[in-house]
Amino acid sequence: MDKEISYAKYAGLDYWAFCWYPPHSGLDTARQLYLASLHKSDVKWCVILGTNPFDYDTDGPWLVKRFGASNYQKVADGRPLVYLFTSPDAKGYEIARLRRLTADAGLPDPYVVVMAFSAAHADSIATHEKADAISCYASSYNFKTGGQYDGAAYDAVAGSDRAGWEKYKATGRAVVPWVTTGWSPRPRIDRSVSWGAYYKSNGWAQDATPAGIAENLQNARDWVGSNKVAAKAGVVLMYAWNEFDEGGWICPTLGDSTHRLDAIRQVLKR
Repeated sequence: MDKEISYAKYAGLDYWAFCWYPPHSGLDTARQLYLASLHKSDVKWCVILGTNPFDYDTDGPWLVKRFGASNYQKVADGRPLVYLFTSPDAKGYEIARLRRLTADAGLPDPYVVVMAFSAAHADSIATHEKADAISCYASSYNFKTGGQYDGAAYDAVAGSDRAGWEKYKATGRAVVPWVTTGWSPRPRIDRSVSWGAYYKSNGWAQDATPAGIAENLQNARDWVGSNKVAAKAGVVLMYAWNEFDEGGWICPTLGDSTHRLDAIRQVLKR
């Protein structure tokens, strides 16, 4: 974990967004190792709720306490950043309760960003939860054409991101633009997982080049600069640090070495 933090710092990443896994589940190991690291302040963090059960009686107070730490990512004048991953059949969001817990602790109101795979769904959940902005986990299909990638070049994924930012902006809500570093879940298509029914046999694109990822990230930064009302939080979310078997990663690997991070560094260190 210390080495991964050093890689992320080298590239100029401000924060990691950890998908929530319950304490002591075994799947929370990365978060626990990060929080135990002496280098955790080198790269901040925030949480993505909605990915797994979250107990507002026990996990809620724990998370609120983290909100007050200097290494928790803040936006919009000190508000803790919270992503809420949603799916059509998801239930049990209690964002109002999380806001009350945060207020009772005397901390700034969380900046809640709903993540959904369509602008309409994101807008609907944002209305229900009184969220501050909307975004997407990744461009798992082509927002530009409405279809699957069908083995297209990475340019199609980058173009889908750009089309998605505009579609989400068209709802009239604030937007956190996302940068998809790849979408190729062929390992999960070939060897299915219990939660992977949404993977399509033609729903993959060719792997990105480091230069292609850097260009997509630069486009997102430019979009933030050109849309200061819609992108009021001034933050971007990249998919992903280590979603290797879905095709989205920037963490160094034996095959890529640090080439992806080297390219990202050229964008973020300007």
